[in-house]
Amino acid sequence: MKKLLAWKNFKKLADLKITFVCLMLLFVLTLWGTFYQYNYGLYAAQKKFFHSWFFLFLDFIPFIGAKTVLLVLFVNLLAASLFRYKFKLNKLGILTIHYGLLFLILSSFYTHYASRESVIVFEEGEELNYSLDYFDSELVVYVEKAMGIREVVAYDFNSIQDGEDFYLPKFNLRITPIYFYSHSTPGNFDDQAKNASGINSLLFLPLPKERESTLPGGVFRIKQAEYGVDERILLWEGERDALALEWGGRTHYFKIQRKHYPLPFSVKLREFEKKEHFGTSIAKVYQSEILYRKGDEDYPALIAMNEPFRSDGYTLFQSSFSVDESGNERSVLATVKNRGYYLPYAASLIISLGLLIHFLIALLKRAKLKR
Repeated sequence: MKKLLAWKNFKKLADLKITFVCLMLLFVLTLWGTFYQYNYGLYAAQKKFFHSWFFLFLDFIPFIGAKTVLLVLFVNLLAASLFRYKFKLNKLGILTIHYGLLFLILSSFYTHYASRESVIVFEEGEELNYSLDYFDSELVVYVEKAMGIREVVAYDFNSIQDGEDFYLPKFNLRITPIYFYSHSTPGNFDDQAKNASGINSLLFLPLPKERESTLPGGVFRIKQAEYGVDERILLWEGERDALALEWGGRTHYFKIQRKHYPLPFSVKLREFEKKEHFGTSIAKVYQSEILYRKGDEDYPALIAMNEPFRSDGYTLFQSSFSVDESGNERSVLATVKNRGYYLPYAASLIISLGLLIHFLIALLKRAKLKR
């Protein structure tokens, strides 16, 4: 009896009104997120409206997020495919479209949870075998070993709490955050802390619109009981050099940097080219000529706008470029690890096939009526 009741309730979810409400909610969230992005940036809009199940409107009114809407829409389409459209030859196109939409929603959830987006930033002549996280940083401690190998320990910057120390057993090192900021800039007062580039202190800054522009930093107290180390250090992600401290006959380096993700290949930037619109400084085209290396494989490739490079489940896009204080141009390649990148294409093909079948059936019906 309970199974029959549950089946009847599931059948009710095929109601077309639910489909209409879901589509209207997606329209509202898209429009709302677009205006929100203007003031708070793309990352904040994605996180609040499209990567959430629920969010708070005016900080106290719960509102449904895009994940919840898509889940309800998925159940609604599944119920409609099972109950509203019985399998008949004249309904084959509609059913194929429904199954294509179901597959598209499933692939979007898979892509969201299984893929990882990062970035490669390098100058001409530079070769890298790792990518950087867009938003999250880490505090790293490392020592140099033979043959250019490093012994590294990384600690997630998001896990750092004021006054709560953490322990790095590899170096028998205890670190206590005195203060730290998610976004900061060098200050003009003296924190009496050791630093790699002569910065005296850090000042808090509000988070920028684009989270990839954040520069976290802080002042930390480090203790190493075995060698009697007790130092106060200042670390800031805007610094290029790591802070070096010596004890036990080895040099230990401290740095705050974007999270590093190792790649199964290396990429060398041979040449970066940027063309501007005539009479302006606005970029018209920018592209990177790279050298891809993996094992015995070694061949050139060109990555340009709308012309990505794919290998080993990774896709490299020409995302943008940057110019440092010295005027050196750097190429910025968006790096996406997504072995299911073909799933949305497959879903789109199924939907297109369903539309083609539906229109052919309608055309045949019309021709039959004319006869």
